[in-house]
Amino acid sequence: MSKKWMVRGISCYLFFMAWYVWGLIQADAAEPGITVTVTQEGYVQVGIDSRELGDGEISVICYEPGWNQDPGDWSGNQAYLTYVNQYTLKDGKASFGFPVKGEKKDGEYALVVGTGSGTFVQAFPQQEEEVRYTVTYVAGKGGKIKGTAVQKVEAGGTGEEVTAVPDTGYRFLAWDDGILNASRRETEVGKDQTHTALFQKIEAEEYKVTFHPNGGEAATKERMVKKGDPVGALPKATRTGYRLLGWFTAKEGGKQITSATRVSSPMAVYAQWIRLAPAKGTKFSHGDLKYQIVKAASSVKHTGTVSVLGAKTKKKHVSIPAKVD
Repeated sequence: MSKKWMVRGISCYLFFMAWYVWGLIQADAAEPGITVTVTQEGYVQVGIDSRELGDGEISVICYEPGWNQDPGDWSGNQAYLTYVNQYTLKDGKASFGFPVKGEKKDGEYALVVGTGSGTFVQAFPQQEEEVRYTVTYVAGKGGKIKGTAVQKVEAGGTGEEVTAVPDTGYRFLAWDDGILNASRRETEVGKDQTHTALFQKIEAEEYKVTFHPNGGEAATKERMVKKGDPVGALPKATRTGYRLLGWFTAKEGGKQITSATRVSSPMAVYAQWIRLAPAKGTKFSHGDLKYQIVKAASSVKHTGTVSVLGAKTKKKHVSIPAKVD
């Protein structure tokens, strides 16, 4: 069948339906119960429930907003025709649906139902278009998105939270729009948008080595060392009246480390100290006597030569107290 004859056939069918409905207008009957529901997806659901109608065929025509209020005016309303069909009533009941198409216009739709008892017109409002935007989250190489990666969000609404999770051997850097937090959600959404999480490969795992001066001062407090590498040059440390014995794995005791000690996990090391002997000329009290150091101790045992102040006595190999006044 040619396209031309197909168009003519459809036109004749629509004309017949309109004529049928118009012929039924002449009957005078109580309006049946007709309910119309418009879904957000642009679909009209119709329900008819009227015992008076009984069984039989009904014709259904739907005009979009702008029709001339005369359901029998086929030529005047043809431009507004959006749906036409026939249905069967059983015990006065029928349920059917159809999509509402066409541009949004001012006014209401009209559902024209033709039955053996008459023609009934039911107006219903246009579909309220719900504006939604698509928010998409994409994971770059080395990670994944935890949460709903593709979201439909109402205009002005707030989306669900997602989190960028790095794979093993990678770390999260930032989102492509500059947000540094791995977790995010969009608020006041007003357009379609896509956000990509960026990840960086970790070339070698690093551990923190912390240097505790343990009463003194250290030039370096901490450093990052790659797994398996030596700790490196140990920091210089000072403490008044003390000499640095070395860096150890505990405040007291523990194992001494060197620059060649290799790092396999986070480390905390501590400076350990030896008190220095008092210098020559230092005065101090011990018991009831006051002393002055004549010859400083040659070792940390604090044994040296002192003189008793106010007397001509000198004592050799005297154990100098650890604390002097």
